[in-house]
Order: sequence, then structure tokens, then C-alpha cells
Amino acid sequence: MKIHTKLLRLTLILATLVHANAWAEPFGPSWGTGGTKPVVVIDPGHGGTDEGVKGPDGGLEKVLMLELARKVEARLVPDYVVRLTRDDDYQVSLAARAGIANTSQASLIISLHAGAGFTPRSDATTIYLNSAGLPKPLPETVEGEGPLPEWQWRYQQARHRNESQRLGAFLLERLGAITAVPVVVADAFLPVLAGADTPAVLLEFGDLNGAAGEKRMSAGEWQQRTAGAIATAIRDFLSVDSR
Repeated sequence: MKIHTKLLRLTLILATLVHANAWAEPFGPSWGTGGTKPVVVIDPGHGGTDEGVKGPDGGLEKVLMLELARKVEARLVPDYVVRLTRDDDYQVSLAARAGIANTSQASLIISLHAGAGFTPRSDATTIYLNSAGLPKPLPETVEGEGPLPEWQWRYQQARHRNESQRLGAFLLERLGAITAVPVVVADAFLPVLAGADTPAVLLEFGDLNGAAGEKRMSAGEWQQRTAGAIATAIRDFLSVDSR
């Protein structure tokens, strides 16, 4: 009986570690840090068979956000090391996107999305901060302890709440200065950012499913101006954060 009990306990421990590893480790390459340069992770939403929102003339969220991410990257290098969670049209899991930021020891991650809506304010740009109630105080990550269990992964972003708010404030200022559409800040539980152990926000540009929104987001001028505003906000945040 004792032997069977020990085997059962061992099996449960191994199963827990395997399950936790699926959340804590990215499903892509493991990058190192940027050396002396801050690492910025830009996450173009969706990809592969997950097209995201589709415009009336066929514009795809996954394509437009990748184009925008590349433009942001171009405005940050060589001053920063920039990682894209995907650099082509393929699917990346939500956990892997946060995992890329963590394994890169990124200074921040910004996830890019296009919205879909049918309300008068659906054309707004929304800066989302991750929000999730904590079941108990989140312990500090201890180096060498192995992958995070799933519950801790879910609440990892909570420790960076104040920094994420500050990043959101810089984005609000810079994006608000270049657009006539409303720019607002909101809270939501965001699985793509919940496990990120770094300041993180999600930007949602609305609304791609409307003709006007699709035309706006597909325009080269909008892409360039928006990428410039995002890159400037990142520089603002990192320059203040490094003091």
C-alpha cells in the first residue's frame, strides 16, 4: 500500500509540473536578453488560421497588426532590441506570447489588435490594462525554481500594475495627439498578458469591421503615424523608468 501511495504522489507531482510548464514556457525559440539595451516585445495579434477581425473589403486584423508591429520595430532599432512574438503569418499561443517576453527579460510588451463593434464609440482606440483579482499575495519569482504553476502564471502581471498604468498614460498622450477618434483606457482580464512578468498593455484600434475603420487602418499614413506614436510612448516610458 505504501509503495502504491508513493507512486501516486509521484505521478501527481509530475503531472502538475508538465501542466505548469505548458503555461510557463513559450512554444517558440528562447531568446536571450538584449545585453545593455532594453528589450521591447511587440505582439501582433492573431496569425495563421486565426485571422482576427475581417473588414468589409477583406482587410485582416492579423495582417494589419503585423504591418504595424514591423513599423514600430523600425522606429526603435538600433536603440532597443525589439522582439516580435511572430514575424510572419503563423499562429502563436497566448501563453507563448507572454513567455517570449519573459524569456527575453523584456522591459515591456505591447499587444496590437483591431476591434470590431457596432456602437457609436466603436471607432475608439482602447488601451487595455490587465485586471484580475488575486486569490492571495503573489510571491516574488525566485530564480531557479522552475516553471510557474498555472495559478501564478494567471496573476503574474499583477505585480506590474503601476508600471503598466504609467506605460498606458504615455500611450494615451501620444496616440491622443495624432488622432481625432477617442482614445480611452480600460481594464479587462487579458490572457495574452496575464503571465507577462513585465509592464504590459494591449492596444485595440476600432473598428475594422466598419468601412471607415478598415480604410483608416489600411492607409499607409495611419500606419506610419500610429507606429510613430507608439514608438515615442515606448521611448518616453523607458527613459523615465531608467532614471
